[in-house]
Amino acid sequence: MTQKDLIRGPRSILLVIIVALAWTRFLYCQHCPVITQHQHQPSSTTPHENPNLDSSDVANLLPDIPELPDKNDGSSRILHRSWKNADIPTVMQKWTRTCSSLHTSWTHILWTDAMNRALIATHYSWFLETYDSFERNIMRADSVRVFYLHRYGGVYMDLDFECLRPLDPLLRLKHALLGYLSEDYEYEHNIPNAWMASQPNHEFWLFAARLMMFNRYNPEIDKNSAETMTGPVMLYTAYHKWMARYRNTSDPTHKVEVLPSSLIYPFDWHTPSPAEKFCWARAQSFDQEECKKELDVVGKKSYVMTYWSHSWEKLKP
Repeated sequence: MTQKDLIRGPRSILLVIIVALAWTRFLYCQHCPVITQHQHQPSSTTPHENPNLDSSDVANLLPDIPELPDKNDGSSRILHRSWKNADIPTVMQKWTRTCSSLHTSWTHILWTDAMNRALIATHYSWFLETYDSFERNIMRADSVRVFYLHRYGGVYMDLDFECLRPLDPLLRLKHALLGYLSEDYEYEHNIPNAWMASQPNHEFWLFAARLMMFNRYNPEIDKNSAETMTGPVMLYTAYHKWMARYRNTSDPTHKVEVLPSSLIYPFDWHTPSPAEKFCWARAQSFDQEECKKELDVVGKKSYVMTYWSHSWEKLKP
């Protein structure tokens, strides 16, 4: 046995112990009572020292949401979008207008970085340390999405989505909704966090939040990978772990459904197709009308589609 083997052995054992302890903590938290906004009050209303914050009263940064849920059918007709500030890029404004025109009776919220931290600090202070610890701003933008839906319900979608049909029928389903990217169900990026929906207080979102907290301490995870820490890989993992417990549930606060890619992600970037040259927002040959024709979004009865601009890649950490 070499000196390297003697060193490697204890290190391997230590790594196993660390992962086991972190995983035990995560499993224990699955049995904790659901944490609501009323059970956890922030220890302070003073915001984190962040140049993006423009108010010392974080509660005033939060949106004023009327009538939750809707009195007629119990739906939370809220469309959540997010950007670092209120200045949405011009190219995305035309896509957001398609959603506004199809959802005139909905409440539309554009969450900014300042509002995001205010939401966590005010209603989910137990997550604040994790939120502030993320290496990149996209991780904070990713992570806060589950809290939009837990507290307010409705639909979250990225700014590069175009709305093709009203989303009201989906919200009447009551349970949490995600979407498949492709028919490759073993692909770990196959459940993007670019579009998600539910009624308020669905427990899956806090389960996903706990997984993000676990990822922070997992030495086997790349802390610089937004996809793994807080993005689609995290969501894919959370979904499969959740379904291992609740696959046959009839309780809408536990039920999670992943919709076919044709309804939410008709442009599947994972599977090569002739539509790619028209559908990539960053491609020189991008043409959204040709893209929709090529994909037959009308025939597929797609509700929305994204052109995968990957705008977050331009954001500074």
